[in-house]
Amino acid sequence: MSITIHQTFFELIPTGRYLAKIVAIEALDGQFGPQLKFTFKLPPNEQGESRTMLGWASRKFNNQSKLYEWTKAAWEADRLTGVMFSTLMI
Repeated sequence: MSITIHQTFFELIPTGRYLAKIVAIEALDGQFGPQLKFTFKLPPNEQGESRTMLGWASRKFNNQSKLYEWTKAAWEADRLTGVMFSTLMI
């Protein structure tokens, strides 16, 4: 019996701020409860290759949650008041 595992390579993206586009949001049930999986499209690297990055956020939308911070960034807002999160708004 033979087992074959194909090697893959991942580009290390330095910590920082990037102009990214949200291209997908998927609802998941994770180890720590209900989550949203975001797929972000980043600008091309130095070789001109497209890049994507994944990020997870809990399905909590309050002023201390990652989802709230990402929504503020997507809207370029300092603060969100009276807003209910929907994937339709992204």
